[in-house]
Amino acid sequence: MSAGKIPAIAALLLSFFILRPITPLYAVPPWLHVEGNKIKDPNGNVVVLRGVDTVDLGATQLWYGGAINMINRLTNKNDTHGNSPGWYPRVIRFAIYPSDEEDFSSPFTFTPGSNTFYDTLLRPVVDYCKTKNLYAIIDWHYVGNDTWTKVSQTSEFWEYMAPRFANDSHVLFELFNEPLNTSSGDETADWLSCRTDMQTWINIIRPYAPNNLILVAGPSYSQIIGPAATYPLTGDNIVIVSHIYPGHWTGYWGDPQWYKNHITTCAAVYPVFMTEWGFCQSSSSQGLRGTVTNYGQPLMDFMEGLKISSSAWVASYDWQPPMFNSDWTLRVGEGEMGGFLKDTLYLRRNDDQPNRPAGVVVVKKCAATAGSKAGSDKISFSGTMDATADDFNEANAVKVTIDSNDIVSPCVLTFPINGKTFKVKNGMYSYSGTENKLRKSFTYNVKTRKFAFSASNVDLLGLGCPLNVRIEIDGYVGTAEIDEAIVNGPRVPIPILLMMGVKNVLRVDKCTVKQNNKKPNSDQLLVKGALAVEDTAVNMVNEEFVATLGAQTFTLPAGSFKAGKGKFTCSKAPVTESNIPAGTAAATFNFNLCSFILTIKDANIPAISGDVDFGVAFADYNEVDQVTFP
Repeated sequence: MSAGKIPAIAALLLSFFILRPITPLYAVPPWLHVEGNKIKDPNGNVVVLRGVDTVDLGATQLWYGGAINMINRLTNKNDTHGNSPGWYPRVIRFAIYPSDEEDFSSPFTFTPGSNTFYDTLLRPVVDYCKTKNLYAIIDWHYVGNDTWTKVSQTSEFWEYMAPRFANDSHVLFELFNEPLNTSSGDETADWLSCRTDMQTWINIIRPYAPNNLILVAGPSYSQIIGPAATYPLTGDNIVIVSHIYPGHWTGYWGDPQWYKNHITTCAAVYPVFMTEWGFCQSSSSQGLRGTVTNYGQPLMDFMEGLKISSSAWVASYDWQPPMFNSDWTLRVGEGEMGGFLKDTLYLRRNDDQPNRPAGVVVVKKCAATAGSKAGSDKISFSGTMDATADDFNEANAVKVTIDSNDIVSPCVLTFPINGKTFKVKNGMYSYSGTENKLRKSFTYNVKTRKFAFSASNVDLLGLGCPLNVRIEIDGYVGTAEIDEAIVNGPRVPIPILLMMGVKNVLRVDKCTVKQNNKKPNSDQLLVKGALAVEDTAVNMVNEEFVATLGAQTFTLPAGSFKAGKGKFTCSKAPVTESNIPAGTAAATFNFNLCSFILTIKDANIPAISGDVDFGVAFADYNEVDQVTFP
């Protein structure tokens, strides 16, 4: 698109400066690739990028408040103009006007043989986009030139740029803006003449940068793109560019169906990226006059149906068609593109977006405590994760899920992000509050990456190891598996009380054998530990009880136990081994405390060493734990 209205420039001292490097923690946009006629992410998901174009990058920097300020303006989540709470672009297209472009004379652009433009402006801008999780299009912005007249200049540009951005997953190359190439009068011949030069530049780029998407325009300001389907370019990761303005869509510049046919024909073979569209009903150019109803929304619907990516021209107040007023407030209304674009980006902010790599959560400490009654349990854990400030700034809440194989119902806690409860200070995000007796807190330091979580008066019934934690913050999803060495530390196991009524569990905390070599049948076995029973209604009074130690079996007949309040006890109960008297037993099995103690006296127990299984069986309960003897 041409510059349109260009402001008068007073005498200006140019002082080029290096933008300060910014190195916050951020998520890097993943590589994109072309598969068939779609753009996809590394996981094979279809991606549709939606965003905004800037005017000439040099002019943006020197005349319009700076490129970084422009990016901040276009990503401001607190701009409430229009019907959306903020800006949510996923791509920004940066026009770089060549020094010999007659449509507009850039105050600062690429100069062969000099690194100044790259070092002081383009590279810092592109790097800043990465911190904002934005894709960046480097657009070599000739306007209405035959490609064959600019082969050497464009070749020199891409020879310079390709190796410098080859490792930037978020950078796309737009080879040549709006070629003319219409002298033959035949659409196919025009495309072939354009294709020849585009292929030359693709061949220059690919040895340096094999992975970046390359955006290729067609003749007649990139309206003739249908022949690309029949006469394709050579190479991978190629996307065809389309530009459609109200004049094309409404018939002022020709048959609207002709333009649509070119797009749909091309889109059957190639991904299409509409790197320019826009409107302003009060524009001085008839071809740019349009409304949300007769152009904006129908065009959006058309593009979404074909999964066409797009970026809107232009983020300016005096280039045409403008999005802003001269004070940089957004132009809104039926005849304005600014509010419509911003609202559309917000509505589509989660649609067809690249899947982020899974977040990395490492839990270093965890404590779980069982309460005395249902819903009075406690859990806390802390560690590190790699969420970013943008994740928090763009999210409505932090969601923490605690799960395990046998948990009755996963514990899901939500921490609303708002000005009242979620505090932000010096890179620290923190929440602490009580809701219906549920106390919970969450803190995260984006600088150190350390987080801490706690909750009390929650229901953790059935929680066991390994314990699974999932943290979700907008598009960030991180998970961690916590084993027994972490939960409560290696010496304090997770409370078996959490398994009562859910699963049969046996844990031996102490097992000793006292042998009397001087007197037969006078050995003693003492076992202490914890247990949980799935059937809490079981009555041990009516059940035969069997304890095993290695190959030995100790049996207590039914009726040995007496029932108490939530516990069963026996004293001097007769013990048999293979129906032969083998001593007496005293035991307490306390279901309230999930504890047990068993003593067998006057037994004959052979010498034991190493690892031995100890088991308990009654009714449907039959569990074993391993004990170690010196």
